[in-house]
Amino acid sequence: SASTNSSKDGSDGAFYCINGGTIGGTTEDCACTSCNAGYEGTSCQTAGTCTATVDSSKDGSDGVFYCINGGTIGGTTGSCVCTSCGAGYEGTSCQTASSCTASSISSKDGSDGVFYCINGGTVGGVTESCNCTSCDAGYGGKSCQTAGACSSSEDPSKHGSDGTFYCINGGDIAGTTGTCMCTTCNSGYGGASCQILGACSASTNSSKDGSDGAFYCINGGTIGGTTEDCACTSCNAGYEGTSCQTAGTCTATVDSSKDGSDGVF
Repeated sequence: SASTNSSKDGSDGAFYCINGGTIGGTTEDCACTSCNAGYEGTSCQTAGTCTATVDSSKDGSDGVFYCINGGTIGGTTGSCVCTSCGAGYEGTSCQTASSCTASSISSKDGSDGVFYCINGGTVGGVTESCNCTSCDAGYGGKSCQTAGACSSSEDPSKHGSDGTFYCINGGDIAGTTGTCMCTTCNSGYGGASCQILGACSASTNSSKDGSDGAFYCINGGTIGGTTEDCACTSCNAGYEGTSCQTAGTCTATVDSSKDGSDGVF
């Protein structure tokens, strides 16, 4: 007969037989067989080494324990453990996907819970389903890795770090966030943002008013000023006006060399 007393060796017909073993034989020749799953030994007293399974119902009571996602199975029947989970997993059976963390390494795809997320992006999700959202202004893409096309602004504090760049006076905006440019300024302007008024130049075209840096200035006038604020001064003798365009009234002289070219005759 079966006994839970480990000293019973069958000499009196009672034999130590536990963990579901089936008692058999006769006095002095007893046997304990057909142990419950996960046990072995002459009396079914030895808990076997645990083995892993993908069956979530297995709790180790029969030596088989739910252990997935790279976990290492350990322990013996009734006290199984699943440790050293694969990167990005946790829990008693390594069954729980961990919260994602951000990385600046472009090869990180979230399969281990680490996801490429830069330029101020906020990482979210869990292992194998990570995401990167709320990128800094001027960036896009699934990892906030893509610099957007620049846009122009009249705000002089905008230097392109957010994709917005100070570009005025007809400048053409170009480039992407972080490398914006303002080119092809209107005539009469220059500088990185077309913000600098160029020096005026003289023109014989009477329609030129200096708005593009070219100013009507004739008859020996000296051009000065900057775009939109040009001046024509120091006209040749006998001329006057904002562009030295006006011939002055002649004056008489006794000098026979005076031919009127300077207003003296």
